[in-house]
Amino acid sequence: MAPVKVDRNRKPKRKSRRASADKIWNLVIASVGGQGAITLNAVLGRAAAATGLEIATAETHGMAQRYGRVMIHVRLGKEVHGALIPPGGADVLLGMEPLETLRSLEHCSPQTVVLLNRQVLRPPSVTLSRHAHYPPLEEIERLLREAAGEVIAFEAHELAREAGSALTMNAVMLGIFSATVKAPIPAETLREALLQTVPPRAREVNERAFELGRAWARLRQA
Repeated sequence: MAPVKVDRNRKPKRKSRRASADKIWNLVIASVGGQGAITLNAVLGRAAAATGLEIATAETHGMAQRYGRVMIHVRLGKEVHGALIPPGGADVLLGMEPLETLRSLEHCSPQTVVLLNRQVLRPPSVTLSRHAHYPPLEEIERLLREAAGEVIAFEAHELAREAGSALTMNAVMLGIFSATVKAPIPAETLREALLQTVPPRAREVNERAFELGRAWARLRQA
């Protein structure tokens, strides 16, 4: 992995998280295959349509196998032109896997909120190469905190197991997202979009996972 450059003299500036009605709102999802990022993108698309917002997305896929890189750009607003988010342009970085989150560091600025799932899933490039290196989790979090305005780290995969299925980790993260960030889509709309997107047999466990994520976020803020 190439060295990550961080301006250590740049001090984070806090700003209101409330989304302006006429602002283009930018989300980067950093994950690996099998974590449900594509489903999250579908949920956001459905929720944006229900809210009357335009949405533009771009997906980048790594190796066509489980744990290959998946990065998604999501742009929301009343009038969206182009799907790619420029460097430093993310309002939120939704990090489903730590190393992939670090690889998306260029999209962070002192205004970015990073939601980081601490579950480590070593990609094949690290597992199969004797020279590849997976940084310690503490180092990843430190670099993210130096580049972003706020980093909120948690164990979404553990909450998913508590909900009843490890496959609902993305629903947990959506719940945390909905209760933490003032995005232009209301939490109830996200919940309904989630239930309309997943298969009927999976609705109950996904709803439980979503609410567990929201409960974790509210407890943290208390």
